[in-house]
Amino acid sequence: MKKIKNMLYKSFVVKSKDTGSVKASQFIVNIDYDKKEFTVYENKNPRGYKIYKLSFDYIDFIDKEISGDIVKLVNHRQKTLERKISDYKEYVNSL
Repeated sequence: MKKIKNMLYKSFVVKSKDTGSVKASQFIVNIDYDKKEFTVYENKNPRGYKIYKLSFDYIDFIDKEISGDIVKLVNHRQKTLERKISDYKEYVNSL
């Protein structure tokens, strides 16, 4: 559980193993310990699909290849973190 507690405001970044291009950047905005799931925000997804849930099992994919992609857990620099939090709050307030 300690590992999971330290994951708030980090991102699961999914990259193509071949090209290194980022396919997804899932910013962790909430952790529900009872339901064992993360709430993530993906600002590039279409409206209505920007916020969704991922099971705690998702952490098993970190640093592993899945269908030609690699999942990384990323710590953000302070400026990037502030921007991501601001983007998330702005989106939530627009709902």
